[in-house]
Amino acid sequence: MQMESAPDQVIRLIRRCHRSKAVSVLNLAPAYRLEAKVLSPGDLIVVNEDEAEAMAGWPSCDATAVALANRVNTGVLRTLGGRGPRAAGGVRR
Repeated sequence: MQMESAPDQVIRLIRRCHRSKAVSVLNLAPAYRLEAKVLSPGDLIVVNEDEAEAMAGWPSCDATAVALANRVNTGVLRTLGGRGPRAAGGVRR
């Protein structure tokens, strides 16, 4: 999923995937504020550096993959351009 889709549709799909035990991957681009309770049933959130900074401001935490994953209680893959990705958490299925 990506946030170019309607947010209500993304939220419904995250919940549907969770209920059916399907793995969900959300690319949070463009950055759009979704509450942790909406994101936590998902399996993996992909963010770049700017999206990680925006996401970190919502629950007030650091923008690292580890801090975001801990705060939202789901997997986070943070891409860092030429420096590669950082990941924390993981798929729970």
